[in-house]
Amino acid sequence: MTIYKHDVQVETQRKKLRKEIISRFRQNVLRQCDLDPDYCVSDGSFIFTMQVPLPSEALRSASMELVKAGTTEHTVSVSNVTLLSAKNPEHRKSIIHAYNVAFGAVMDRSGMIRIGRSYFIKSPLDDKHFGQLASEILVLPGFFTELSFKLLGGKPCITLIVDPTSKILSKYTVLDTLYHIEQSVPENRLYKEIEEQLIGKIIMTKYDYQSYMIEDVDYNQTPMSSFHLEKEDRDITFFEYYRAKNILIKYKDQPLIKVTSRRKPIYLIPELCLMTELTDRVEAEVPKVCSIKPPERVLRMSTLLDLLETNKESQRLLTKFSIVPQKTPIDSLKSSMARPPKIHIVGSDTFSPGEGGWGPKTKGLKFSRSIMKDLKLLVTVEENCRNDHTPVIEGIKQELISKNAVSSVLVKIIMVPKNSLHSSVIDATIKPVLKSGAGLWLAIISSKFRNKEKYEDVKSTSLREQIKSQCITDDKLFKPKSFIIANVMKQIVNKLGHLCWTVDLTATCPSLPNETLFVGIDVYHAPKVLIKGTLSRRPSIVGFVAV
Repeated sequence: MTIYKHDVQVETQRKKLRKEIISRFRQNVLRQCDLDPDYCVSDGSFIFTMQVPLPSEALRSASMELVKAGTTEHTVSVSNVTLLSAKNPEHRKSIIHAYNVAFGAVMDRSGMIRIGRSYFIKSPLDDKHFGQLASEILVLPGFFTELSFKLLGGKPCITLIVDPTSKILSKYTVLDTLYHIEQSVPENRLYKEIEEQLIGKIIMTKYDYQSYMIEDVDYNQTPMSSFHLEKEDRDITFFEYYRAKNILIKYKDQPLIKVTSRRKPIYLIPELCLMTELTDRVEAEVPKVCSIKPPERVLRMSTLLDLLETNKESQRLLTKFSIVPQKTPIDSLKSSMARPPKIHIVGSDTFSPGEGGWGPKTKGLKFSRSIMKDLKLLVTVEENCRNDHTPVIEGIKQELISKNAVSSVLVKIIMVPKNSLHSSVIDATIKPVLKSGAGLWLAIISSKFRNKEKYEDVKSTSLREQIKSQCITDDKLFKPKSFIIANVMKQIVNKLGHLCWTVDLTATCPSLPNETLFVGIDVYHAPKVLIKGTLSRRPSIVGFVAV
């Protein structure tokens, strides 16, 4: 397998404009040498061809021509041509990128629409599948596709991954929402309510499923207002414009909505735009009626492959890039359940989890030598914290030192003002310490007031700033039990990049083939809580991971 990557030089960095310019440049090159349009594909930065590169003479000639996009002309050139070979591991990332670009072009030609990274069939699923939600939601069947290198038989092979998905939209239009607002609030609060319910919301057009953000509602314009149609250099009403596209507008006196655009104002018809937000009730019910069961997943994947096979344009590009999807899915897997492996606690015993007694067994955890010299521990505590935080922090500090996890712990405590988020106290002087690799942020969060919001604030800040963090709620501070302190210590050690225990698979799985999938499963049983005077247990949660 050989692919040629052509590095394209264009002066603009605007992605959409680059793609348009390079598309026209590619057409110029192909015209110069009378080549098939499927000879190459482009992602807006590179042009990829199979087997042989674009002719150098055609590239030189095309580079001398100015490419016109909109009202401006652009110079385009190819600075470098690289031969990519699958035999070279360093080239595989670029090869896979080329194949994904080619397959994306295949999907574009199939007649499906692209929303985000997935492709969807334009025809919604029949309402009969959705019971009481049929009048409220519209469901587009779709697919997430990706090509990647996978080990098959010990050799790297290009694999097509197809995952069926669905796009759930509300059937309520922007006009429905406007009508509801107008009927439910007094006139003096109308614009305030419109601003709260509509401005900044994401909507989607009914006719081509494109997403936009509402910027304003313009009551000075209606579908009978005119705009200038640049392609034909004439004025036309919105009503006439849509009628020419066989799209009927029922209400001629509705206002228009202005949506966010980089170049010029865009106005849309509320009647033709769907709201994308679902109510909490609908969101809770959607998984019950829209989940894709295993038999349906196989049927969906077969539908996609049949669609690509019958579309001549898609099939031609698939053939050009030697992409031959396998229609028959893998219908059987060889599996076995291994005996519970032994778990080795660092510095302590080896035991089987089936024996129970996980807590007592891990008490003997101790590192042979300090894995970190100094730990800089930042503790953020809310001013209205219900219990004294000092014993817990001291307990964690002593536990880390006694287990040889660190030589010393330097603690800095910052009080978080009432009604503030914990991230508000992380200033520019603290961030470098936390990001140094020797720092960790311990956030003690109220268990009663906005705890979910505060937890998400800590975790999102940690991800954004690349900071290691650990959260505990203030109810754990009341007479803190030793196992709570021990568990927090273990989580801190793991987040610092060190293992508290290891699993020995050699005894239970002495020899494994290259294509082995490990599946790990865990379950959380929620404690009983008092709900309306009755002690009830919330649903248990099962999680699994596969590697």
